[in-house]
Amino acid sequence: PSERWKYMKRNINKLPNPRGHFDYEHVVMGKSTVFGEADYRLLISRDVRLQRLLEAVHINKGTMLDIGCGGGTISNCLSYKFPKTKMYGCDISRSAIAVARLFKPARVAFSVMKNNIFPYKNGMFDVCVCFDVLEHVPDPDAYISETKRVLKKGGVLFFAIPCEGQPFSLTWFLQKIRLGNHLTYKHVGHIHPEFTHDFIIKLMKKHGFKITAISYSEHFLTQCVRFIRFILPKE
Repeated sequence: PSERWKYMKRNINKLPNPRGHFDYEHVVMGKSTVFGEADYRLLISRDVRLQRLLEAVHINKGTMLDIGCGGGTISNCLSYKFPKTKMYGCDISRSAIAVARLFKPARVAFSVMKNNIFPYKNGMFDVCVCFDVLEHVPDPDAYISETKRVLKKGGVLFFAIPCEGQPFSLTWFLQKIRLGNHLTYKHVGHIHPEFTHDFIIKLMKKHGFKITAISYSEHFLTQCVRFIRFILPKE
């Protein structure tokens, strides 16, 4: 880990959040106002991360797990795109799972994670997906080990990860000039400013994963728009 991450670990309670640690019970990730099949299909057509997933994952039957599913929007989208696949979702937040279970009809089996252990048997899933979660996890090694445990041999793992330490990205630039250092932690709970493309690739290889494809989803302009959203006053 970078010196920056070591510093954040030592000072995490001093970060600019009134609740100290980021509160995932108070702030539910991954929820939206889409509730019907037409809405889900429209979201799939517009979300570049989901488009990349559909390019990488080809499954007609079997089991799929959305790790860190939050309020269940992605899980439900995938349940419509892969109708013959048994869809599961898990999250550490009870509030998020309660929101996810509001979706009707219930097409996804949602569960709460306890003690950072996924509530599933070894080798249960053909596909595991993880959208914007690893950057929230205090121990990425333990998280990836647990993911590998529940994934079948020869199964597919799809990750979407913001690499805020990637040279010449907006977040990297803001870190360099010490402007908005804690911005993504304050608003969305990101605790890994050291993540780069190389960092993630080495991490996955360390745990025995074979990387079959890599793609990039946000250009500099999109990053600027996201930054403006962060600094705008919130109600």
